[in-house]
Amino acid sequence: MLTAMRSPLETGIYSVVYNLSLAVTVITQALESVWIPWFTKKYKNYQKEEINHFAKAYIGIAAIFTCGAMLCLPEILKIFTTSEYWKGINLISPIVLASFITFLYSISVDLEYLYKSTLYIAINTCIAAGINLVLNYIFIPKFGAVAAASTTLIAFTISFILHYLHTRKLDSELFPWNIYIIPLILAIVISGTSYILIDHAIIRWAIALVVATLGFSYFYKNYKCYLGMDEN
Repeated sequence: MLTAMRSPLETGIYSVVYNLSLAVTVITQALESVWIPWFTKKYKNYQKEEINHFAKAYIGIAAIFTCGAMLCLPEILKIFTTSEYWKGINLISPIVLASFITFLYSISVDLEYLYKSTLYIAINTCIAAGINLVLNYIFIPKFGAVAAASTTLIAFTISFILHYLHTRKLDSELFPWNIYIIPLILAIVISGTSYILIDHAIIRWAIALVVATLGFSYFYKNYKCYLGMDEN
């Protein structure tokens, strides 16, 4: 759609940024490969309090990597591409943030699979895809790749909300809203900060260093929690 309504170059720019954002997806998928069997086992043993406790750390770690990516990817894009692709720097924040939102709704999807709510998952996917398609048709002709990135973020956010609400109906004791709030606020604030400081690499990397330091502190604080994944 982007190629038809704008140009192959703009599609190429979007694709390059999207591929860079896959670094975050690879990390979250690695986390998820550990989370899913652990979550399934704990849920079948009715250890919901432990699940909620660990979910905070699980989401927090993903948020730290997401923030680091939004702050540092502009320079990585410049290193590995020619100047004609640098226009894609403005796409980094919404695309990476969309990847994080995808990670968040995967948490709800894991529970939905346990309850065999595959029909709801399919319906939700169709709703999100439909919204994305309509918004793309409306906004891409005028705003191009920026619209494509933004509408994807909007569609994924709606999908996250729908999955979360359904999860709360399946089990109201699991995944309270407050476990998402701080990581989401952090990711949104860093997204805006990264965009505002797009031309100030030193400041962004300094903030990234602070975020990394906080991340290591977060790891240390929850060290026993991570070890506990292999117990019982």
